Amino acid sequence: MLGRKELALQWQDNDRGFMADATLSPLPAGPARSMIRPALREAVKRREFFYEYQPIVTVADSRITGYEALARWRHAGGIVPPSDFIWIAEQSGAMADIQSSALIWLADAVAATSESITFAVNWSPLQLARSAEIAGFINLTARLGVPATRIVIEITEESLLQPSAATLANVGHLKDAGFAIALDDFGTGCCNLAYLKDLPVDRLKIDRSFVRDLPYSAKSRAIVEAVIELAHRLHIEVVAEGVENEQQLTQLAAMHCDYVQGYLLGRPSHHAQISAQCAAALLPAAELLQ
Repeated sequence: MLGRKELALQWQDNDRGFMADATLSPLPAGPARSMIRPALREAVKRREFFYEYQPIVTVADSRITGYEALARWRHAGGIVPPSDFIWIAEQSGAMADIQSSALIWLADAVAATSESITFAVNWSPLQLARSAEIAGFINLTARLGVPATRIVIEITEESLLQPSAATLANVGHLKDAGFAIALDDFGTGCCNLAYLKDLPVDRLKIDRSFVRDLPYSAKSRAIVEAVIELAHRLHIEVVAEGVENEQQLTQLAAMHCDYVQGYLLGRPSHHAQISAQCAAALLPAAELLQ
């Protein structure tokens, strides 16, 4: 097995090109966006991409069970927001390169934490449709010494709106390789519920828009409670995203939600251990923002 240093140097020398312009959709508007795509390739070579970690905590006993790994770009001018580069990276075919580069740092976080801690990484619909990227991810995690059981693959409902045969097969390949599968932003798309029966989904992540409205929306409470009950009947765990206050947490506990994630438990941090300390204490959001 290659060491992480050797893999980083090998990755830096990688000279694979991005997809041809003819395959791209029109870029979003914005004066700075036209400058981002040409910079992505060099940014990968300079290893400017990394992850920040937001804790995922059990509702029952406030234990850290994992983190969501959120991609960040440390550019010369500062941190580039994901909203400014993720879409372009996906459309240009660069997302796999960025993810592989950041995985080198994720391997350090995995090695520094308990074997029971998992790390969730996000996959785009375009990535899921590319079998070569699935194989590359499986091979790289093995070479980095990252057990598949420590990684949760987060896919969005958008990935399943009109899934190709390749996408469905690739989700199966990831599951067969030992990775857990989470369905992210649940409730915001038009996903056919049959996929919960047919796909090897281990977790549902309830979108923050429903969690935000819990204290004052009976409809949101009914939806969240129904999703949790349905998931549990299918032996699927549930994570509620965007938990920012004690009232939301109390209501989710009454609904027997399994896990929570949000600023109440901890903001994304470069160091997983720091986030763990915040989440274990369940500090109010105002204190976390200091």
